[in-house]
Amino acid sequence: MVAITGGASGIGLAVARAAAAAGWHIAVADRDRAAL
Repeated sequence: MVAITGGASGIGLAVARAAAAAGWHIAVADRDRAAL
């Protein structure tokens, strides 16, 4: 399980995508709720 903050864009988004592709369960949060 990995928790990612700032996951709507930039490095956070890239890490979220990479973790998901590697088979991890992910939880993503960001201040911009609409961007998620």
